[in-house]
Amino acid sequence: MANTRFDVSRRTLLKQAAAGAALAASRQLSLVRPAGAQEPVALEFWTPADSPATSGLIVDMVNTFNSTVGKDHNVTVNARIKPVTNDDYVPYTTAMTSSGSPDVVMTFIYSPVVSWAVNGFIQPLDDYAKAAGIKEEDFFPIAWTMSTFGGHTWGLLQEFDFNQLWWNTDIHKGEGPKTFDELDALAQQYTLFDDAGNLTEAGIVPWNGSPQEYNALWGGTFYDLDARKWTINTPENHKFLDWYLKWVDALGGRDKSDALDSSIPREYGGIFIYGKIAFSMEGEYLLSNLIKHGIELSYKIAHPPTVAEVPYGTAVTSGGNLFLLPTNAKHPAEAAVFIQYMGGLDAVLAWCIPSANIPPVKAAAANPKFTDPWPELKPWLESLDQGDMVPPNPSPQLPLFEQLIATAVDEVTYKSKTPDQALGDLAQKIADAVSQFQQTHPDWQGE
Repeated sequence: MANTRFDVSRRTLLKQAAAGAALAASRQLSLVRPAGAQEPVALEFWTPADSPATSGLIVDMVNTFNSTVGKDHNVTVNARIKPVTNDDYVPYTTAMTSSGSPDVVMTFIYSPVVSWAVNGFIQPLDDYAKAAGIKEEDFFPIAWTMSTFGGHTWGLLQEFDFNQLWWNTDIHKGEGPKTFDELDALAQQYTLFDDAGNLTEAGIVPWNGSPQEYNALWGGTFYDLDARKWTINTPENHKFLDWYLKWVDALGGRDKSDALDSSIPREYGGIFIYGKIAFSMEGEYLLSNLIKHGIELSYKIAHPPTVAEVPYGTAVTSGGNLFLLPTNAKHPAEAAVFIQYMGGLDAVLAWCIPSANIPPVKAAAANPKFTDPWPELKPWLESLDQGDMVPPNPSPQLPLFEQLIATAVDEVTYKSKTPDQALGDLAQKIADAVSQFQQTHPDWQGE
């Protein structure tokens, strides 16, 4: 990608953000809970940020809030680190449905949010957002759709994530492939076995990435946003699984790629950062994590390959720091003050600058304090400027689907089922769940 493309992207972002930057920097929710002498309120805030780096950032931001905006409003936030395993937010759901609900919850992923909203576990922030002057035009469209759906604003994003194609320049010294044919041809050259037939280096291991993401890059979709219906077992959705099967054979079977996976230390990350694989889909957060974990890796980054009908530069968001207001929160107005602070410009930059995560607010993404330390973020800013971001799936069945699609990928790559069988079974399970859901939620529009 030429530098001129990045320059255009930066100018566009700066132009979009200039008018809103000062406003975003000065916004407070004083209209919700006026500053002054009031009874003190202590908020319970749950966050899954349990790593040394992320917990430190969150605790620092909470402490800053408590000593500034919180002090002005007589509000103190108690941060509770509540880790999740395998993106399982069931403990959060249980807590929010109890009388001891936290006042604010934070997620790293998008998938449980719609289900929480439709089941009444979280409440809209419409009135609070209006009072704070929060406007759609201040946000990247993809970020806005992650927190606003069904006619309501349900939370505020602090950052969001999506992947680009990385490659190890000690293995592949050229430029990145733009099509899957180019990727396959290159990756095949870097797939190596020892004399005993063990896989020692892989060009790519597709199932280590997101199936939703690869499906979109191959031109498929599991959900029709316009019709609000699931579209799981279709010929278009078979293509990425057929490609997976091509690589199952090229790597000598799923068992051999599993053995390569298990051969690396598990202190942090996967086989790409340990030099065992040439190409990998990785998020922007890897930039800072390589530094934090002292891992030396030679790499380049570009947009992932696509098929002809999918624009080069297409990307699929995987989640982000989303702050939400439980319905059973004891102090909703005060919780909204904290949520707005965590989604405001200062807190967004406080998180995104050290973490290299993507700010949801255009003003923050254009801020030199963010862009100057991370020139490697060029592909991410280009994708946002280009506008070919795949919107998040708004179905309440998304958490179930994410569990089932992972199982379907295993079934296909271990060759216990064909793509048609695996997707057919998955489609039936989702259809059954939709039918059951519609019986208890007859007013919900769509599947």
